[in-house]
Amino acid sequence: MPEKCCVPGCRGNYEGTAEHDQEKVSIFRFPKDPELRAKWIRLIPRENLFVHDKTVACEKHFAQQFIIRFDSVTRTDGSILTVPRKNPKLSPDAYPSIFPNIPSYLTSEPSRKRKAPEQRRLEMSARDEEQFQQWLSDDQILSFDAFCEQLNSFVAGVDSQWVVIRSCGFVNICIVDMPDVPQFVTVVKIHDTMAVEVYRGNLRLGNADLRWILGDECKLFSWSQLSSILSHFASVTVAAADVSVKSQADTVKQQLQELIALTNESDDYEPDVTTRLKFLAEQISLLFMSQSRYSSETLLIVFRFFAISASVYSRLRSTMLMLKVKVKVNVDLYSASS
Repeated sequence: MPEKCCVPGCRGNYEGTAEHDQEKVSIFRFPKDPELRAKWIRLIPRENLFVHDKTVACEKHFAQQFIIRFDSVTRTDGSILTVPRKNPKLSPDAYPSIFPNIPSYLTSEPSRKRKAPEQRRLEMSARDEEQFQQWLSDDQILSFDAFCEQLNSFVAGVDSQWVVIRSCGFVNICIVDMPDVPQFVTVVKIHDTMAVEVYRGNLRLGNADLRWILGDECKLFSWSQLSSILSHFASVTVAAADVSVKSQADTVKQQLQELIALTNESDDYEPDVTTRLKFLAEQISLLFMSQSRYSSETLLIVFRFFAISASVYSRLRSTMLMLKVKVKVNVDLYSASS
């Protein structure tokens, strides 16, 4: 039979009471430490309280921070096993402070212990890391289908000027200019492989304009990447007629590189076709370079023309398709050979 609580007015573990019928409460014996025992006796509002080995106070009179209901142990692999205790126990510094059946001025909640600065820092760092990992998980785009399901609400939260147009195998996110003749100003096209293309007017931008956000593959992996793309191209959007010459040149070079890759992989074209396309792509690049840099193939072609016929070379040089060759004669060597 469990001992009865010694606190005045408490009926914990008393038979015939509603509390006893519902559940039994845990009880705790007085501490053996003389100072802490004297503190318990002083705090419990009972005159002439005589304490012996079986004198107890029930859990109703202790703040929850003092009651230990679980035991934890660290496994060898670093994980923590937590097991509920059959019988709760008190922390070493526990003392009774809650007395619900007597005047309220005799009850006082103990102040919570202030954690050490290092412990607070570690807990804050752990919370930040947990929140960051949760953000990374929420930011990840798992599949094209999941992307399509959330796209409308996401775009609406970024910028109202973007319009979503869906098609088989891809999605277009567009800014539409609405003068007399409506036209697409900027289009961000996302394929079902999550590859991304961006168009301004009728021109497709090169991958170089996207790599700083999407990486070398130019594929979309997260919502934050899409937010960066939409914010950036909304701020730099211009009409197709205002696209710079350099931007159009970059687009032409990008398309030529794609054409070179296609002809190189196809059996329908001779290797000579790929060589000519590479030469053409280089000539376009040279037009917009502040300092010319020639490929080894171009240097070899120029030298051959010059060696065969200086007049033919001079004619080609005048068209600006070939670099100027400078010939320096070693006079001393020539004299010696004579």
